[in-house]
Amino acid sequence: ARWNETAAAHAVHRTGTLLHELVEQQVDRTPDAIAVVFEAERLTYRELDALANRLANRLRALGVGPDTRVGVAMDRSLDLPIALLAVLKAGGAYVPIVPSYPRDRVDFMLADAGARVLLTQERVRGDLDRVGTAHVVAVDADPELAAASAERPSGTGATPEHLAYVIYTSGSTGQPKGVMIPHRAIVNHMRWMDRAFSLGPERAILHKTPISFDASVWEIWLPLMGGARLVVARPGAHRDAAAMVDAIAEHAITDLQLVPSMLEVLVEEPGLDRCASLARVFAGGEALSRSLVDRTKARRDVEVVNLYGPTECTVQAITW
Repeated sequence: ARWNETAAAHAVHRTGTLLHELVEQQVDRTPDAIAVVFEAERLTYRELDALANRLANRLRALGVGPDTRVGVAMDRSLDLPIALLAVLKAGGAYVPIVPSYPRDRVDFMLADAGARVLLTQERVRGDLDRVGTAHVVAVDADPELAAASAERPSGTGATPEHLAYVIYTSGSTGQPKGVMIPHRAIVNHMRWMDRAFSLGPERAILHKTPISFDASVWEIWLPLMGGARLVVARPGAHRDAAAMVDAIAEHAITDLQLVPSMLEVLVEEPGLDRCASLARVFAGGEALSRSLVDRTKARRDVEVVNLYGPTECTVQAITW
């Protein structure tokens, strides 16, 4: 019982009760700092906020509000964090969808979630227009987006009990199930992560986890609520150790999340010697052996953090 007594008072500057409010507070603190990087493109916190506000107001006009599920089917790019933040700002809950998923699975997820809107990009839109359950908006080709207000939406009615996101399980033991996470749960988790692994302005995390996995949730939101840089890896980079090393070296990545099987590959990558900025490696989702931890530390002087938790328990339940 004593081991599990984890209740703690929240810091005064972390008064937000909704996930996007934690990001908005950081926008107000450091509006001109770099928030998101994708290859040669970058956005300040102020620019990220304004672009997300425009899309959020567009979503509000389409009827998005508390507990409205919004599908997000996008390649990794600057569009992705903008879209996720916009859904939350509109009061809705995002349903992440990997664009390469089989069409039957996409159809099932959108129908099962009752998604009112599907956000995508023109290059991955494909035949998503034929999805009958949602209004499809390609964020990089929507003529009405430019006319939307850049002011933060107000009066959405969202509360901590309303949904922040719905992530579907793999379906390996039956039909995929949508796990519904309210703001109350994810804000509690993110505040814990901020206390335990705060990512300040000097830090940068590489976002490479597919958004269909809940580990992507903290990978995206932890840096943005702490003033760090969210560096978005190019599509496919999570399967390419050499590309990962290049990204770490180029963008001075300090924090990296990997499944242990990918960490095994990365530890053997010769280019890892160039990754002097790397300070912390998070590993989870599979068994993490002591020998792999030792080999990782032998290659680079980093902190290794083991995280575990099922999606239903809001990302992580235990850490070492």
